[in-house]
Amino acid sequence: MMQASLCVRLLLVTAILVAATACEKKHDDKEAPAAPSASAPKKHDCEEEHGHPAGPPIELGTSACGAFTVKAARDHFPMKPGCDSPIDVWLSGGSAKVVAVRFWVGLEDAKGSIKARAAIENPAEPNHWHAHAEIPDPIPAGSKIWVEVEAEGGAKGVCSYDPKM
Repeated sequence: MMQASLCVRLLLVTAILVAATACEKKHDDKEAPAAPSASAPKKHDCEEEHGHPAGPPIELGTSACGAFTVKAARDHFPMKPGCDSPIDVWLSGGSAKVVAVRFWVGLEDAKGSIKARAAIENPAEPNHWHAHAEIPDPIPAGSKIWVEVEAEGGAKGVCSYDPKM
């Protein structure tokens, strides 16, 4: 009996460690990732290139996004087609509760892009949202980093930033 209890505890600790170290992308049900194409680079090619940021975050600016003001930055990685770009935004203003923040790289209509649903980066800083937005392959001419803020009640605001490639 004691051996079974120890095994259960060991399995539980292992599961917690695996969950804590996993990097998870969150998508809305309507925004499921597309199947990878044969021409897209393998995910590990992007991860090998990323490693650690090559410098401080790249500040993208501040924009009005519906009732909110959004300050955006991205990690100092090259924006490589078929890879992803870690993006952070800080929200201020607005009186409604934010229910979702989404990022994508590409054109405003998001055709050929995948929207990434952001999450609060740190519970102690509830206005800081983070996600990894996939970069289309090929990157359409005129692409920007887009941010959509959805407030309680369904009101949405959209703003964009020069990706500063």
